[in-house]
Amino acid sequence: MRRFMVIAIISFLLCSNTIASANNLEFNGGVTYNNFVYSDIEEGNINESYWVRESLNSGKGFYLEGVYWIGSKYGLGLGLNNASSSWSSFDTYNDSSRTEYSSEYDFDGYYGKLAYKLTDNVRLNMGLSHNQFTESYYEYNSWEKTPFEQDILAGDGLGVIVETQIDYPINDHVSFISNFGYGKTKIKLNHVYDWDTDKLVENSADKELIVDSLRLGMNLAVKF
Repeated sequence: MRRFMVIAIISFLLCSNTIASANNLEFNGGVTYNNFVYSDIEEGNINESYWVRESLNSGKGFYLEGVYWIGSKYGLGLGLNNASSSWSSFDTYNDSSRTEYSSEYDFDGYYGKLAYKLTDNVRLNMGLSHNQFTESYYEYNSWEKTPFEQDILAGDGLGVIVETQIDYPINDHVSFISNFGYGKTKIKLNHVYDWDTDKLVENSADKELIVDSLRLGMNLAVKF
């Protein structure tokens, strides 16, 4: 069901990518490109050898939001965002056997923000976010019939976002919208995969991820 909803929302955005405004209410949605840096924190210390910091750092996503404007300068917004990044590799052996690996990191959440119009076409956004994090791992060995595919980490946490948004009017009704933002989130890894029980179990270790992200978003906006 969750995958179906994501596909449906993305399809809607790719087909329409519109802003609709009625009086002081504005709805916005678009696609994003994201750059992530994941820092692994164990017992309060950064794990400098954590491979994800260097090997897994980009992904595509989308966002949906509504903004209510209080006067001509300030707006209050609520939104949701989805982004994912992935990594894959393989090993080959002397007997021609092969092992394939891949990981996918899903970074989903919702946020509230304060928007401020610097000019009619430029605004600044600042807000707080709550994000869900999941790592899915896939491994296939050519000498085995069934691959391993399982969520192996899951958690959530609070973050902050700052963003600049620019409106490029094409005519009175159509504009191109671009935004560039930075976010920082601390994820508490609440669940970890247990190989003995073959499922996610509560994580008793003091383990966190600090996720620094840069986001470039864009859409073609139609104002009614």
